[in-house]
Amino acid sequence: LERLGMSMPALVSQARRVERITRPASDVQALQDILSGEVAELKRVGGTLRQILDQYERVGLKPQHSEMYRQLQDDTREILRRLDLILDKEDLYRVSAKLQAWRGQRPPSFDAFDVDDAEGLNQYLKAQRTRIRTLARDYAKTPVTMLDGIIAPGGGAATDPLFNKWRAIVAEVEHFESMTPGNSVKELESFIDTTLATVTPENCQERLPRRTGDSRDFFLQSRARAYDAVRKRCSQFVEERLLDSYDRLAQRFNKTLAGRFPFSRNPASLDEEEANPRDVRAFFAEYDQFLPRYDALVGREEAPGLPVMAAAMRGLSS
Repeated sequence: LERLGMSMPALVSQARRVERITRPASDVQALQDILSGEVAELKRVGGTLRQILDQYERVGLKPQHSEMYRQLQDDTREILRRLDLILDKEDLYRVSAKLQAWRGQRPPSFDAFDVDDAEGLNQYLKAQRTRIRTLARDYAKTPVTMLDGIIAPGGGAATDPLFNKWRAIVAEVEHFESMTPGNSVKELESFIDTTLATVTPENCQERLPRRTGDSRDFFLQSRARAYDAVRKRCSQFVEERLLDSYDRLAQRFNKTLAGRFPFSRNPASLDEEEANPRDVRAFFAEYDQFLPRYDALVGREEAPGLPVMAAAMRGLSS
């Protein structure tokens, strides 16, 4: 038993294959080819290695167990690191720059994900889901399963953010496919194709209140990015539209009321022309439509450009 404990770690170490990537990390296909071989090899020997670890645990060879676990953790983490590079390069669920052109004529999700219509959005979501499922099932599941559940000194892989990230991705993809309620894949897709379908400039700030808290879940992080991006664009557009309304209101005032009694600089003067009552009524009718929208936006303290008109608004309100 003692001889086994001394010789087995060396044999396992000699059997490890450590390969250097000869192509740039930006070459996704090269990374994927390397990963395919590494995952296939790990899958081939994984059962045996788990049996050896279990045997070490049962007979009390703790140093050997720890050393072998460390080697396996290093190897599996390298697989997950390369897989994470692919995920970063492919930038799944990326919010398009076209969202900045959204002006409320159609759901913001179409511009956010650069599609033409609801069918295009469905196809986009299917493509993203298929890709992350492939990465999870064909590449991540084997290294995650290899170490999942093993008790190791210091917590082992269970304390590694990268391991936990991919373990969660694998689990959530499986939960989606088994239609488990509350899975984060479904939550992300429902937000994109259902919630955002009902968002308009008139209701977006109620439908998308300021978000609090963050998640380490990949799909919920993707949801948060889309949420924040749409909310920001909505606030910008509402402000832009309100500023345009203010400009039109100011132009009407300057054209029909400015310098005329009782809006002149010297209201007590009898020589100044009086404002036409019809122009006064028309101005304040437009002003009364504008003011609630202005008050609502300023009340949220989310419109950095609006303080410019605040003094004028207070003056007319008084």
